[in-house]
Amino acid sequence: MADTLLHFINISQIFLFVISILFGLFFLIKGLIKQTPVFLLGIFMLIYNGSFFTSIVRDNNLFEFQDQWRLLPIYFGFLEVPLLLFYLRKITFPKLSIKDYLLLIPAVLEFFMFLFFFLNFEYSELRKLPVFNIMLFTHIFFNLVFSLLGVYFLSKHYKKYKQKYARSGKKQLLFFKTMLASFSIYTILMLNFILFDFTNQVRFLLVIFHVAMTFAVIYSAFSTQNITCFLRTTKNSRSLSKDEMEVIVNTAMSFLISSEKYLEKDFLLPDLYSHIQIAPHKISLAFNTILNRSFNSLINSLRVEKAKIYLKDNKYDQYKIEVIGNEVGFKSKSIFYKTFKEETGFTPLKYKTSKEAS
Repeated sequence: MADTLLHFINISQIFLFVISILFGLFFLIKGLIKQTPVFLLGIFMLIYNGSFFTSIVRDNNLFEFQDQWRLLPIYFGFLEVPLLLFYLRKITFPKLSIKDYLLLIPAVLEFFMFLFFFLNFEYSELRKLPVFNIMLFTHIFFNLVFSLLGVYFLSKHYKKYKQKYARSGKKQLLFFKTMLASFSIYTILMLNFILFDFTNQVRFLLVIFHVAMTFAVIYSAFSTQNITCFLRTTKNSRSLSKDEMEVIVNTAMSFLISSEKYLEKDFLLPDLYSHIQIAPHKISLAFNTILNRSFNSLINSLRVEKAKIYLKDNKYDQYKIEVIGNEVGFKSKSIFYKTFKEETGFTPLKYKTSKEAS
């Protein structure tokens, strides 16, 4: 049983190390090229599972392992939570303040302390000194406090600005709130390391947690890799030329028609922004200027065009008219009838039966 557990831990650590290198570099490079905050999640993945390096070398006898390598300055426990908080800060309010960067001070000190330990102490000797355990306790306390503070401030921010987020933004914020809260589990496992050393059971639980956290970060990174900020901006942009507005209209219309996202009942302007990465106020300006329509008016006209297809298609004869309205994204029968008549001059029923409407 013990051998099976060790084998599982070993395989899992290798797996986590490899996918973290691959995905971490991918999101780091993509984020830097596209100038999106996802590069922070890339860095997080690289350091979060990079700490398994010495365990992998030791457990697989890749080359002669020395305990001293455990003091290599490649562990960035004080950087994990700040990276997640920086990412959240960037996708809510893009500009980081000088005060935000103060969170990096413990990580910098940690690096130099490990470098000092590596050069001046043996691991077995250092492990017995109070300073080593004090540093680990500080690391645990730091992650616990700031992850819970992150949950608190994220809850306040979400409550205050909830109406300014599209559904995708709300979903990601709530998901990250759960991730930050889960770091309390991580701190408990690390506390076991200090008090009882790394038993196989603790290592097993730690690996399971790393697997869950890693896939959660990969999911978030893929979901937000093209996002610069989820919060809908209210600032006025510089005036747009007619050519720029036509490009915006063509981009938006191409996406809407190909994806048919307008058929979703709660599809809003911030949702369109999250897909095409053009500021909401620019989209509105372009629609109003080039198409002489508001965003909502355009979405409803696209829904009506889709309803017209359904009403004239014999395959949908068994559908009630209100069902067709629901299928194309209208929330109620009355809104569907009113909008349809405004767009076509016919009620849906008259359009369905009228040859003239064909």
